[in-house]
Amino acid sequence: MAQQHLVNDCVVAVIDLMNRKNIDHIEAFREMSDNLGITYNSVKDSCVRRIGLKGVKDFSKLVKCKEIRNYLKSRYPDSSSWLDKAF
Repeated sequence: MAQQHLVNDCVVAVIDLMNRKNIDHIEAFREMSDNLGITYNSVKDSCVRRIGLKGVKDFSKLVKCKEIRNYLKSRYPDSSSWLDKAF
C-alpha cells in the first residue's frame, strides 16, 4: 500500500502534469514539490530512484513515449488494476 501511495502522490501526479500541461519533467517536479510542500529533490527521487530507474532521462523518456504505465505495472504488479484506473 505504501508503494501505491508513493506512485499516487508523486509519480502519477507528475506524469499527469507533464501530459496535461505539455511540460517537461523539471517544471512538473517543481510544481509537484510546491503542491505537496516537499523538496524538488524528494519529488525527483520518487519519480526516479524509488521506482527503480537509473536517471531522470529514463523517466522522461518513458513518459514521452507513453510506456511509463507499462513500466510501473511491471514494477508494481499488485497495483496493476489501480494503475490502469490512474492512467
